[in-house]
Amino acid sequence: MAFGARAYPGLVPGPNVVKGRVTGFDQDGEKAKSAERVGKHMSYQLIEDMDGWEEDMDRLTISIPIVGCLFKKSYFSPSRGKNVSETVFPKNLIVNYWAKNLETAPRITHEVHLSDNEIQERISSEIFTDQEYTKIAIREETAKDEAHGVTRPVEDESTPNLFLEQHLWIDLDNDGYKEPYIVTTCGNKVARIMAGYDLETVIVNEDRVIKIDRINYFTKYGFVPSPDGSFYDVGF
Repeated sequence: MAFGARAYPGLVPGPNVVKGRVTGFDQDGEKAKSAERVGKHMSYQLIEDMDGWEEDMDRLTISIPIVGCLFKKSYFSPSRGKNVSETVFPKNLIVNYWAKNLETAPRITHEVHLSDNEIQERISSEIFTDQEYTKIAIREETAKDEAHGVTRPVEDESTPNLFLEQHLWIDLDNDGYKEPYIVTTCGNKVARIMAGYDLETVIVNEDRVIKIDRINYFTKYGFVPSPDGSFYDVGF
């Protein structure tokens, strides 16, 4: 609680959360003015436009000392029509244990829980392919439930379905080079495949592709680095 009380004001000092920094020569001050405008607009997006952003940051600063690390997933949601930034707990974000960081991890898997309505909304918006998705039970740790004295509710039509959103590298064009893609699956069915890169992340030399960087949607917040050098940090 003490850590959260000190960390939250440091991360969210007031309405101006985002501040731009000018690099390079700025004789007429236009860069500084532009940075100020961008900072005000992004601060507005975080504080006013994104639902629950402040509450998520408060929850993040309190939870980090306990679980060791948390993640923020920031992206544009086509179904909501605006930018979204949500907190993701480490149990729902699976990364190779010995990965150095998110940028170089060979695969990042995010467990996404969707209700029947949310699935239908994505099908109607042509985000997911139109097919029947078998409901997969969401398994929670029995020992944790017993320790907290809770019982998992009986599964019915309101139980959310489990989708796996995998950020990985695949060679779909068979050119010998794997490109970053985002593949969403439910059981053995593929719901969506989209590119995990754009023109800005493709490095070319004349007409030859040299390298493709993956767009990273996740930001890691760590507490104490793991002593064995593994990816997941540790808490108290």
